[in-house]
Amino acid sequence: MQDLDYDPVACSSGAEAVGIFESQPFDLVITDVIMPEMTGPELIKHLKQSHDDFAVLFVTGYVGEGETGDLVGYELLRKPFTVGALANAVAVALSRRPSEPRRSGGAAAAG
Repeated sequence: MQDLDYDPVACSSGAEAVGIFESQPFDLVITDVIMPEMTGPELIKHLKQSHDDFAVLFVTGYVGEGETGDLVGYELLRKPFTVGALANAVAVALSRRPSEPRRSGGAAAAG
């Protein structure tokens, strides 16, 4: 993400992502679909309860994911991916963002 001129904030779990998200605004949340303790869709559902003005990019390495209702309407990037595919997926996800950007870049990644 830094190579794409974003200012990413990494975290190691959904719970950590929730804490970080509460402390500062983000334009984009990038999360794996399958994670221990809290799935990516569960994380997004939780974050959307208090904030609805960020874009979402789900990442998965599993074939067949993407058809579930929890992922519909969000950009999905399949692993493995190139930097070019990541750049494109981020651009598409940000274009789906429901409101005007609060800042020039940023991401919270969990997983």
